[in-house]
Amino acid sequence: MKCYWSARYVDTLLRISSATCPSTAGMMDLISSLPSTFNLCSGFSALTLHDNDFVDSSPNGLAQALLRRTATTLDIRLQCEFLLENQNGVVAKLISVHWGNVIEESSSSCGTCSFCCQILEGLRRRLDWEFAEPGYHCKNAISSPPNSVCQNIHFDRCEYRKDPASWIIGSKLVKTSEPYLIVFRGSCIQSINGGGEYRKDFDLSFEIFAHEQDPIGKLLNIHRRPLESSTLSEANVDKILAWMKECDETHDKCWEDFPPARMDGFDRSINLLPSRLVYIGNSSSHEQPRLVQSSELPKDQAAAAKYIALSYCWGIQNDSRPLLKTTRSTTSSRIAGIPVEDMPKAFQDAVKLARILNIPYVWIDSLCITQDDAQDWQKESSRMAEIFSHAYLTVVAATGASCHDSFLWRDPDCASVSIPCASSKSGSVNGQIKLRFRREWAATDKMSQISRHRWVTRGWTFQEERLARRVLMFGEDKFFFDCRIAERCEDTDRLRPRPDWVDTVYGEQEPSDAEPSTLVRRQTYSLQRAPFDHWQTLCNHYTRRDLTYEGDKLPALEGMASQIAKKVHSEYLAGLWKDNLVHDLFWQTQRRATKPQAYRAPSWSWAALEGHVRWPQWPSWRYCETGECEMFCNIQNSQTTLISHGPFGAVRGGHLTLIGAVLEVEVYWAGQGTTQNTPHPWLLRIDDETIGKGNLDLEKTEPTLKQHGRKMWAILISRCMGKGNLPGSPRGLLLMRIDRQRDSTPEFERVGIFTLVADPPIRLNYIINLWRKAMQETIIIV
Repeated sequence: MKCYWSARYVDTLLRISSATCPSTAGMMDLISSLPSTFNLCSGFSALTLHDNDFVDSSPNGLAQALLRRTATTLDIRLQCEFLLENQNGVVAKLISVHWGNVIEESSSSCGTCSFCCQILEGLRRRLDWEFAEPGYHCKNAISSPPNSVCQNIHFDRCEYRKDPASWIIGSKLVKTSEPYLIVFRGSCIQSINGGGEYRKDFDLSFEIFAHEQDPIGKLLNIHRRPLESSTLSEANVDKILAWMKECDETHDKCWEDFPPARMDGFDRSINLLPSRLVYIGNSSSHEQPRLVQSSELPKDQAAAAKYIALSYCWGIQNDSRPLLKTTRSTTSSRIAGIPVEDMPKAFQDAVKLARILNIPYVWIDSLCITQDDAQDWQKESSRMAEIFSHAYLTVVAATGASCHDSFLWRDPDCASVSIPCASSKSGSVNGQIKLRFRREWAATDKMSQISRHRWVTRGWTFQEERLARRVLMFGEDKFFFDCRIAERCEDTDRLRPRPDWVDTVYGEQEPSDAEPSTLVRRQTYSLQRAPFDHWQTLCNHYTRRDLTYEGDKLPALEGMASQIAKKVHSEYLAGLWKDNLVHDLFWQTQRRATKPQAYRAPSWSWAALEGHVRWPQWPSWRYCETGECEMFCNIQNSQTTLISHGPFGAVRGGHLTLIGAVLEVEVYWAGQGTTQNTPHPWLLRIDDETIGKGNLDLEKTEPTLKQHGRKMWAILISRCMGKGNLPGSPRGLLLMRIDRQRDSTPEFERVGIFTLVADPPIRLNYIINLWRKAMQETIIIV
């Protein structure tokens, strides 16, 4: 493949000049004369750049595709056959490939050159997880192995895309416009076991990178670099050490809430270390790692102790390979020594990394918490915020399905392809850009490396990463380093800004006016609302994750809640905040949700259910101070009964006491065209008039029986006044009465939420008055 460029790069914008560029036909002649080392066929012709190719070179332009090629220049066809195995999850194995397909036998690609091999390797990696993706259309057809899948794939479009996210360049946040991805687009016709066919859109993406001194790379400002073949190569270790040193010496924000070794009334050796650590030993002297009690360390050693906290996946419950754990019966042997060869691979990697980085201790939950001691487990799990925020470094094994998977292993033969390029700018500029597979083109760099792996689906790992002072995360092909200031990636020197929620979770002080994210937030909505809104965003992401034990729902978020409490100064109520109840109460389940067998939280808490939740009315209350809501009832009392030691853990009960009007309503499915993705698929009626729309927590699909409206109770709670006194929609809770009273007060359970609607809008006040004029009563929601 040979791409001839006629490019002018001015003020960081890629421009195409009017200089002469070879025609496609001429390009084919040039390709045929390429040195054999490039081994490229004509199938790549869509990557050739010509004058005026870039449809939008503005950094702030809405279009993210810089260049598009159509079927006139791209025609890649291939037929792939897969064998599916259904052992511990669906695994797809590519068993045969034919270049061309049954629809159109011809293809412009040869199937054997380095470009075609790169396409094929990308397909292998992309499709090995696609069949197992939750909700994938063929998953129900996969019952027992073997199952064969045939895919006829045709790529007829190609896009050069710019990076949609911003980078920190100098002291500014900059949206760049240089090409950073190539995406091949087309369609796929799939059949399972020779059965019916299914057609869908299909894409395959590759990152663009170049050597630092490559002339074409410099011309196009390509900032991604080749990856080292070894994760812990000398260059990579130097890079990690340099990142940590810079953070240690120049990032005051990363350490502003970390006490010095000694201060009046505070001894860091006692207060900041976990109860137990694993001393890494010394490979040169054959000294084995061993479990140590932090309280028994000499104070001078404890005060200066640094440790790595490991975040990883334990593995599936029925794994034949046992997890290395500390129990009451094994504590003494763990203190005596833990041979490295007896450790799972992830633990071995953690010890190896700690030794190379000269960090003497590691914290691994299965070893440092006594697993069969419930009291010790509750005590240590309630300290997760301290354990991860006080760690010198948190290491995330993001791609391992279990502790038996290495996070340092790297495929030394990971495929990439070199594309020779030339430009007529300033005479002749020759060089090459390179391509390597990227799993998801629309995701961030980090998520494209970890989003399809088990770690990102587990509940406990959610707070482990977010509580950490700084994180070294190992993805499929590269590693990432995050601190409170910025995010770094192995293959570039550029930095990305941290998300807005970082200011809320980290530290006890209000964020500085100099922080770009804070300035943006202050321009858009009240800072008083920001911590509450960030909490809802974090809960939104957390509830997408799974837990091995249903009862861990609140404990696995305990550390995050303790950090947020420092900012909001409010009582915590099983996942909600007392001073924000008028907003926090209005969570909504997404798609299917279930109720756990054992009690976990009161019905008005999202923690009562298992399923993804979000707050759909967030845009309408982002400008609303808590005290500015118009109230239609009085929240007289709210409380929970705790099980755990701290105020942020598991609960055994809870209730809300409200004084307001409770009206009986009929709830109907909204009708034709309504799906589980419709924001409010249920309608509320009083006396045959539609007065609102709602969302039921556990019911997301049309009832199988064509039943009449279902009787429920509705209490109207509040309405946000919003910015400029533009009110939001009045909202309330849908309730079911239970056959129980407390001190003669009726008890209800929450079953959903609703908002009032009026047609025409002038009738809204009339509907609100249905509650205002009704009898006020005291109720309890449990």
